[in-house]
Amino acid sequence: MVSFIRFADNLSAWFGKSFAWLILLMSIGTGYEVFVRYVMNNPTAWALDVSFIMYGTLFMMGGAYTLSRGGHVRGDFIYRLLQPKTQGKIDIVLYLVFFFPGVTALIISGWKYAAR
Repeated sequence: MVSFIRFADNLSAWFGKSFAWLILLMSIGTGYEVFVRYVMNNPTAWALDVSFIMYGTLFMMGGAYTLSRGGHVRGDFIYRLLQPKTQGKIDIVLYLVFFFPGVTALIISGWKYAAR
């Protein structure tokens, strides 16, 4: 089981670092759009959509990487005083109540948008 957990952590770290390059691509794309729009006076129809898609992907993948490294922002002033077992129980409840329904809603709306 420990080897599987290490594998999952290493995989998450690899994906997090890989998707971090989207910041560079997103900056280049936005810079290109600004140049073409204001210097060449010929705006593109795709640059804004691509930057939104890249930012959304970066947010979701970066969030997974941040969670795997324990860097998630939360109200630690009470949370850190609790026992690890209690922290785990709180994490499970909050993931089930907020995280998974939110991600599911995003996936459903994404599929609906893609279907249109």
